Amino acid sequence: MTPAANGGGAGAGRSEAGTPAGKAGEVALGGRDDQPTAGTPAAGSGGRIPQAGSGPAAGSGGSAPLMRATKFDAGSDPNRNKVGPADVCRRLSEIQCAGEAYCCEQPGRSVDACKAESLRACSQDLMLDKAAQNPITGFDAAAAERGFTEFETKAGICDPSVTTWASSPQGLRGLLKGTVAADASCKPAEALPAPSSIAASLLSCSEPNSRACLYTNPLDTWTCAPRAAAGGACLTDNNCLDGFYCVLPALAITGTCTERKATGGACSAATECKTLFCKQSKCVEADQQAAYCLTS
Repeated sequence: MTPAANGGGAGAGRSEAGTPAGKAGEVALGGRDDQPTAGTPAAGSGGRIPQAGSGPAAGSGGSAPLMRATKFDAGSDPNRNKVGPADVCRRLSEIQCAGEAYCCEQPGRSVDACKAESLRACSQDLMLDKAAQNPITGFDAAAAERGFTEFETKAGICDPSVTTWASSPQGLRGLLKGTVAADASCKPAEALPAPSSIAASLLSCSEPNSRACLYTNPLDTWTCAPRAAAGGACLTDNNCLDGFYCVLPALAITGTCTERKATGGACSAATECKTLFCKQSKCVEADQQAAYCLTS
């Protein structure tokens, strides 16, 4: 249910739509949900955020009702949204799963099971915490507090616009400001960079609304290049302008920016859809169930 609209960060350049209830968080940073291509960072590592919808079978593990919760509960600590870069995934999962429990008529799993899967996907698959801790991504603590506070507010009223908001500069996408100037090199410093370093590099450009890290050969030049429209080269959805997503064929080095699909179109990832919601392999309208639930 998080901003990741059903499936969506800037992962290693593959799709996110196929995953569960595309949470606001994943789409927020421009990701995808399917499997990453060989040699690229794990899906979403470039900026996706885990979706609360994926993971363990209904009811597996932990506390919390498998039916709708009677109230929204994402914590009561007055400083709960003042998080550092190492806690981004933890706070994301708390709000996301509180929304799933409260906004879905039948969440289908416990809050604890949701949190465990969301945290695993965010920390291990997307490596968002590690990317946020890398100085090159320019983590902004004030923006994070504002973003999580707004996320919590929207989730608390089951607002279906949460995904669109999360993917905007005012939303969760704004947590990482980037530090690399336009047209400058965003290539990892290491000769053999770890996946987390690649993920950080893909999120390192200081003008994320108009620029994203791009290479045509991973051993060559990496540049904070202009985001592209239809036909432009891409590694992740972040390389494409709003309204477009990256089609990256298996084993391809780079992909092609393609216009997002209208409601009813076939999809395998949320970011393939104009609404940022893909359910049961079709682009669907944005509504409460699509935004917050494992199944519509």
